[in-house]
Amino acid sequence: MNRKTVLIISSASIAIAVLLFSLFSLFTKSEDNEISSESSDYSTEVSETSTPIQETASVHGWVINRMGYTYLYKDRGLQQFNGTTRTALRYADIINKITKKIQAENSYSIIVPTQAEFTYIPSALRKEDNFFCTSQSEAIFTTATATENIKDIDITDLINAHSDEYLYFRTDPNWTALGAYYGYTAFCKAANLNPIPLESYERIELKNFLGWFYTATESKMLLDNSDTIVYYRTEAEYPCYITVEDDGHKTYTLKYYGTDISAEKGYDVFIGSEKPLCRFETRSKGGSLLIIGDSSVHAFLPFLMPHYSEILFYNPSCFSNGDDYRLPEADAVLFMSYATNANNSAYCDKLEGIS
Repeated sequence: MNRKTVLIISSASIAIAVLLFSLFSLFTKSEDNEISSESSDYSTEVSETSTPIQETASVHGWVINRMGYTYLYKDRGLQQFNGTTRTALRYADIINKITKKIQAENSYSIIVPTQAEFTYIPSALRKEDNFFCTSQSEAIFTTATATENIKDIDITDLINAHSDEYLYFRTDPNWTALGAYYGYTAFCKAANLNPIPLESYERIELKNFLGWFYTATESKMLLDNSDTIVYYRTEAEYPCYITVEDDGHKTYTLKYYGTDISAEKGYDVFIGSEKPLCRFETRSKGGSLLIIGDSSVHAFLPFLMPHYSEILFYNPSCFSNGDDYRLPEADAVLFMSYATNANNSAYCDKLEGIS
């Protein structure tokens, strides 16, 4: 074999090795979970490079799309969770710093597990599809052990106890109002508040909601399993006035009512689309609450209207470079995010910007 032939064979071997490594890396664990769960962009535009799986009666597998990676399993979409101890500790360190700066009378933390934590997928299938999640409950515990002067509210067991109920959407990463209500009852217990019974509110259903997972994949399976948004009209019993601040300067006011928003606008039914800062002024007797969190807050926050006269909601996911959102004084502060964001370096970068 001459030298030229050897070089050709070597080059080909290197190229094949690089290709195999790239394919393998696609589904191995990254240092942080980079699939954001806070998006409420329900545009139907899908990248031309999207590569849908071949759907069957028992569909399962990854769909690569412009929004990231979506795993389809039976009737729903899921996100792989690849949290790390380092990121969990970093999140704890950041909220510790913010707590010291605010010096509120009471500070709380809720990390909301996503539905992947409660979805049983046979190990053989996980191996076949390269769907391997680290434990969200362990990551949540790691953060809790590193917080200081913060009451950690672990809702994992509570959610698991009701896992046969409609707590998460099939076509969207967010939890439903019912899931958020269970989180609200846990918060009330920690904050010594009396939760308002769910049956006290008018219940409204908005059918045929297709969320972020469908937007990303245009999966027929998800289309055939559209969601129903259940909205509880808390504002009818406890009215509020909302101020939204965006772009650092622009301020405008709005009112939100679930009956006025269609299922096509989806998760916006709860408090509107995601913005950097929302201020809710109620007629209730109570102090002020500052919430720093992601879209998990949207379905949760309306249940707090009876308990606080003012609620300020800061969403770091919407912050841009150069934004200056100074933390206000508040009687209490609540840090709340999905586990995917509490273990996401990009989210932590933005959260760190206000500490």
